[in-house]
Amino acid sequence: MARHYVNWAKSKNLPPSAVANIRQYEDIVNSHFNLGFFKPKKDQCKLCCLMRSKDNTPEVREKYKQQRIAHIKNKDLLKRIKDRDKAAADKDRSIALCSFDLQKQLTCPKSEASPFYYSSKLNVFNFTVFHSVHRLGFCYLWHEGMAKKGSDEVSSSLFHFITELVEKGCKEIIFYSDNCGGQNKNRFIFSMYQLAAVKYSIKITHKFLELGHTMMEVDSIHARIEKAASGKEISDFDEWVNAIENAKEELPKYEVIPFKKNFVKTFKPLVGMQNWESDLKGKKIAWKKVKEVCINGSEGNLVRIKYDHDGDAVTLSPNKPGRPVNLKTYNPPPAYNSAIPLSANTVRDLTNLCNSLAIPISKHPFYNALLSECNPTEEDNATNPEYETDEDLSMGVTLEKEGE
Repeated sequence: MARHYVNWAKSKNLPPSAVANIRQYEDIVNSHFNLGFFKPKKDQCKLCCLMRSKDNTPEVREKYKQQRIAHIKNKDLLKRIKDRDKAAADKDRSIALCSFDLQKQLTCPKSEASPFYYSSKLNVFNFTVFHSVHRLGFCYLWHEGMAKKGSDEVSSSLFHFITELVEKGCKEIIFYSDNCGGQNKNRFIFSMYQLAAVKYSIKITHKFLELGHTMMEVDSIHARIEKAASGKEISDFDEWVNAIENAKEELPKYEVIPFKKNFVKTFKPLVGMQNWESDLKGKKIAWKKVKEVCINGSEGNLVRIKYDHDGDAVTLSPNKPGRPVNLKTYNPPPAYNSAIPLSANTVRDLTNLCNSLAIPISKHPFYNALLSECNPTEEDNATNPEYETDEDLSMGVTLEKEGE
């Protein structure tokens, strides 16, 4: 930026005495403008870090040079596509442009007091959807005694969100997300899109950001929530609801949608009744490589996917011959028919925190009701489903499970 400034000054024929040096430039920009320069400390792209590292040999950089060129090309292409989608949504308000992500898990109760430090606490999950055009944030909130953390929870939240948009006159929805296979990129989410698109006669497109470069507007909501909750005592689930609702000082506030009984539906039976294995040409679908999924309800249940954002789409028809599913009337069943088990350590520690009055007496009814209904298990983390995976890039190899 300083070099650009010097070149600008030269183009304006400013005298040398009127041109700030680099130290002066840095002081003015950093101290007199409302600007900040942030270098991410985590979640950096592994491939970009490898190419940037001074410890790697020229041979290593040469080996991955072409891969990084394609990597950066895809990142820049997707940015242009997203800008184009935003312009379309700004022009036509029947188009909704949204991004979504699951915040890193919160803890309940939350306190800096020493009794809480070594105790297992209740995990709270916040799945957030950001409506880019209207600048609105929607937070679907639940704790591990209500539901797990996987595709059923994400798809149920999105189905509720889509239904709300349709009731407001939305005809097309474009989603952006990262590539987490267990939560965002799997057949269960896509089957929910198919159901919603046909049921409401709308078009749904889901585009996946380039691995390692998945910063989205929705991440700013999570950052604001973490900042607002920093240093605060939060004793139960309702206080987390209030904390998130009030995390944003100006209007409109974030809308918090707490899970209720039977809110979470499962779309696994729908996938089992259909064929999500191959396209219309009989070629097996490589779900891990999918970059975009598009379903237009006016075309029936046809699903169009792309392996490259600027490439041609392949089409699959999930309905099996002779046994089609009527998507207009199909209702997904509840995901859970019994209480969600909590780990024995969590049950023990929450009980001890209540008995020692580290958790205020006024909050005991919440924990007593929760612990009376749960079935303790010896698993370290009872709420982590087997299909939860992390987004990763290992020199072109993702860690998502096959078929998920």
